[in-house]
Order: sequence, then structure tokens, then C-alpha cells
Amino acid sequence: MSAAAVDLRKIIREIIVPELQGIKTEVSTIKIELKRLDENLDSSSQRLNEKMERLNEKIESARRQIDVVREDIGRLRDDFRLAIDIHERLATLEAKIGR
Repeated sequence: MSAAAVDLRKIIREIIVPELQGIKTEVSTIKIELKRLDENLDSSSQRLNEKMERLNEKIESARRQIDVVREDIGRLRDDFRLAIDIHERLATLEAKIGR
């Protein structure tokens, strides 16, 4: 084997192989970190979905309560109109009787 081939093998063994091992370790570390981040993202997404579901339930409950209040206001308006009508009729009768 020539001296150049030996030198090349030595360079590969002493410089390139350790660098490749370092890169391999870093890639493995990155894969582990990506997996952890993916799990955190899944967990966060699930919690967000649960919170959105509870918020939607609260919004729907508020809408139902608003509908009930609207119905109550409508009935009160009808009762008020009836009271005004009765009051006007009584005033008319009193005016006729009082003549």
C-alpha cells in the first residue's frame, strides 16, 4: 500500500469517522427532541380542543339564556301593552261614567 493510501486511511480514521459519529449522535439527539416536541404538540392540541369544547358549551348555554331572556322580555312587553290597553279602557269608562 502506498504512503498516500495509508495517509488517506489515517485521515479518514482520525478525522472523518469521529466527525461522522458526532453527526450521528447529533441526528439521534435531534430525532429524540423532535419526538418530544411532537408529543408536546399533541398534548397541547388535545388540551386546546378540550378548552374549545368547554368554551363552545358555555357559549351555547349563554345563547340559550339569552333566548329565555328575549322570551321573557317579549312576554313582559305583551303584558305591558295589555296593562296600557286596560288602563286606557278604564280611563274611557271613568270618563263616560263621570259625565
